[in-house]
This record gives sequence, structure tokens and C-alpha cells, in this order.
Amino acid sequence: MMMKAQFSTVTMRIRIQNLVRSLVISALIPFALCASCLSSFGQTDPLDVWHGPTSLPSGFGTVKGVAYGNGTFIAVGNSGAIALSTDGSNWTQYFSPPAINYGGVIFGGGQFFAYGSGISTSTNYILRSVDGQAWTKVYEFLPPSSPPLKAAAYGNNRVVFVGSDRIITTLLPPTTNWVDYLLPSSLPLSGVSFGMGRFVACGRNGNFSGYGYVLSSPDGVVWRYDYGPTIGTALVSGIAYGNGAFVAPWNTNSTTDSGFLISTNLTLWNFIPVQDTTNYAAGAAAFGGGQYIAFLSGRAYTSPDGSIWTPRTNAYGALTLTVTYGLGTFLTSAVQQSDVFASSTSSPPSNLALNLYAGVSVTGTEGQNYRIEYATNVVPGAIWSPLTNFTLPYSPYLWIDSGGTTSPRRFYRVVQTE
Repeated sequence: MMMKAQFSTVTMRIRIQNLVRSLVISALIPFALCASCLSSFGQTDPLDVWHGPTSLPSGFGTVKGVAYGNGTFIAVGNSGAIALSTDGSNWTQYFSPPAINYGGVIFGGGQFFAYGSGISTSTNYILRSVDGQAWTKVYEFLPPSSPPLKAAAYGNNRVVFVGSDRIITTLLPPTTNWVDYLLPSSLPLSGVSFGMGRFVACGRNGNFSGYGYVLSSPDGVVWRYDYGPTIGTALVSGIAYGNGAFVAPWNTNSTTDSGFLISTNLTLWNFIPVQDTTNYAAGAAAFGGGQYIAFLSGRAYTSPDGSIWTPRTNAYGALTLTVTYGLGTFLTSAVQQSDVFASSTSSPPSNLALNLYAGVSVTGTEGQNYRIEYATNVVPGAIWSPLTNFTLPYSPYLWIDSGGTTSPRRFYRVVQTE
């Protein structure tokens, strides 16, 4: 017999730091996998070849979410429809109890989590499955308004769901103690990702005239502003983490202000403009196969490092709010389509290079000034040379020494400064 999960409703806590952050333009330093994304002369880049639509079982309806894990792609839709595929092309349909209109699905901690609303009731559900066929209800709630959940992420043995009026989170296992709290009406969220030990969520206030913002949290409960709220219109729906950086498509009512926000430390945010936007819609983002992919103004863009973006031809990007990566392929679906579209990533070039850098984890007081120093040995009288001065944005904070590869060895220490 299923037992209803126990949960508590609490007030969300957001530490607002720098209510409006200034946008800082600085060079991104890739510190993991560095590779050219250019195709050989005369060859078609696989990211320009999109296969679609992929036929789903008859009567599946609109695809609301796609995810990959345990060797399986999963697509979810309305009326409890779930389709499974081991290759992204051939699909088998299942129906989950209870039958719900799904809003999305993610994979994390060795299992799938799907969420959605009741077909004839206002009850919302979160379901769990290991294989995508047998699903268990792990949480349910009644929203005060429309179906609220928009996105979800996994990290540090925790799942976090965000939406138009609330944030829900729990540790794994056993998914029995849920924290569920309402958001302020001025702070709806539409996307969330995990990296650098933090959940990072984005949203906008209002449909077409609101402001955009990025929040982060180590546990899904205590949140802070990392960027914004902006002054003026900004549309943002998705955010992705990979290759040491967060990326979010960012759109306004001006083509000169539309593009991508990128950050490698959640403190400095770089803005990369895109000049060929024709409408003002920001969609999903993901990372896989050494590439970021993001949807902006009805088109797919890709980048290996977040600094140079390539618009993709033949990319099905209109109103795309979901994208996933698996088996060397990006799978996506527009919210007004009933099909899944796929594209392969570029093959690694022959000049692939792997650069390894030292990482220094700093634990201290947020907002305090520190200096990182290094020495080539630790004998008495050793000379310590300064590397960088910084204000600790959060704790613990990972600092990467991208210049350390020229030294045979380095020892590090952190010194508090005034």
C-alpha cells in the first residue's frame, strides 16, 4: 500500500546580495577539454544535420519532456503517455499510473523523475522510475494556481524541482522527506541546473515585459541572487552546466541585447550577443559531447566553450523548452510539436588536447577578501608569490590555477586580506 509522503511547507529564504549586478565582460578560460569545433573542409558538421521528426507511437500527443539515463531515452506527454527508446529513433509506448499530463522528466541518481498535473483534478505529482516502465508516486501537492513545475535538476544526492510558484526538494534516497515552499509572486522560475556544488535556477517576472534573474543554492532551500534582477525586459527559460561554466540563453526586446549569459564562477557573468535574432524567445539549454546547445529565437546555437556560438541550419528550435544528450546525440522537441528531433554532435578532431589544472577549494566567510599564494616548495624560508586576490562569493569555492601547467609543482595557501 502506498503511503503519502510526509512534507513540510516553509517560507523560502533568499539572501539578496547586490540586487542589481553589473555585467562584467571578461575572457573565459577553458580549463578542461579544449578542442576545435570546426568541421573538415568539404564535410557537413553533424550538428547541422537534424533528423526529424522521429515517429512516436500513434496517439502519443505532444512531447513535454525528454531525458536520457541507464541506456534509455524517455519522452513524456499528456494523459500518462511515456515512450522509451534505446537509440532515439525507435520508440515503445507505455502508460503510467496515475495517468497525468506530464510537464517534464529528468534523470539523476540512477533513476528517472517525471512531474505533471492530474488530468481531471488540480493535484500535481512527482513520479519515480528506474527503467521508465514501472513508476511510483513519491510526492503530490495541490498548487494555489496553475500547474507550477517547469524544470528539475539532480546533484549531491538531491533533486530540486522549480516552477511558477514553488520549489520542491528532497535528498536521495529515500525521497520521503520533502521540503515544499512557495515562491514570492514576483519570482517564478523556469529552468534549473547543477554544477560547482550548487543548484542554479533562472526565471523572469512577467510574460513579455518582466525582468530576468539567476539564483543559486547549495541545498535547494537557501537561495541568493547571482545575476539580476535586470532593469528592463529580459526573457530566460533554460540554463545548463558543463565544461566548467553555466550558460543561459538571454533574450530581450532588442536584437543587440539578445544572446547568452556565461559564468565560470557565478560572480562574473559574460554576455555574448547574437545579432541574427528575429523574435524574442529564449528556450532550453544543455551540455553534452563537449558542446553547449541552446535555443534562442527559434534557432539552435552550439558552442564548445560558451564564447563563440554557431547558429545551426535545419535545427528544429521553435518554442523548444526541452533538450537532452545521450549516445552522442542531442534530442529535443518543440512544445507545439508531437515529435522528437535529433542531431549528432561533432566527432572529436585530430588535434584534441587535454589540459589538466590544479583546483584550490577555499572554505571561508562569504564576502571576505582573500589572496591565493603559491610556492615551489615548503621548506623554511620558502618564498610565497601572489596569484590572485578575490572576494569569496560562496563557500566552499573552487578556484582553478590555469597558469600552473608551466611549473613542475606548486604548493598553495590562502591568506585573508583587509
